[in-house]
Amino acid sequence: SVGSGIGLIFGLTLYGTTFSIPALLQNLLGYNAYEAGLVLLPRGIGILLLLPIVGWLYNHLQPRVLVIAGIGLIFVAYQQIAYLSTNVSFDSLLLPLLIMGMGMPFLFVTLTTLSLATIKREHMTTASGLYTLGRRVGGNIGYAVVATLVDRRMQLHHAQLAANASTFNPTFQKYYSILLDTMTRRGFSLVTAQKRALAIIHRTVNQQATMMAYNDVSLLFSMMFLAVLPFVFLLPKRKREQAPVASGES
Repeated sequence: SVGSGIGLIFGLTLYGTTFSIPALLQNLLGYNAYEAGLVLLPRGIGILLLLPIVGWLYNHLQPRVLVIAGIGLIFVAYQQIAYLSTNVSFDSLLLPLLIMGMGMPFLFVTLTTLSLATIKREHMTTASGLYTLGRRVGGNIGYAVVATLVDRRMQLHHAQLAANASTFNPTFQKYYSILLDTMTRRGFSLVTAQKRALAIIHRTVNQQATMMAYNDVSLLFSMMFLAVLPFVFLLPKRKREQAPVASGES
């Protein structure tokens, strides 16, 4: 039950990130679907590199240590992508996604093996199905959570930022004057220059609100992983006389 619960949270954040990061890059940087998908490549590389190593470590370390290590790595990765700016690029996502990918095998291999270790052989098929179902359900919830949170948080941040776009705000007034002066120097009429300046400000507010919304989602996912940490100690320990066996999911 504990393994399936952690697996559900893991599936929620895993598939949620698979949805949120490409969507962020397409909305803010104009990536197409193929380019946005390639950004997730470092995560896959991290999984590929660490998967066999974690299988070996399972035979030498307590499983709880491996699960905690995986949660820690993924938490650090989410913290790094929870404070991105609108200048986000592939380079700024490379290291966090690589760290996230390196943390995932610690949960893939260890949770699967440990969760099924106490199940009788005749119940193994049912237990394995329920464990996998938990992750799949979590993934579906992740898509819905990301889509809903991004939309609502974007509206909230847009309202907060737009409230500061006022003539009573000296920073806004200075920025607006610079834009207006630039437009008039380019030969636009005063009315056209005002419309273009306001359009630029509106677009900037939208970009900032969108970025802040996606940051909120990443921060939420990191907190969810941190909240799971105490439940790791409810997982069973591997008995010393138990033959060490590691298994994983691709």
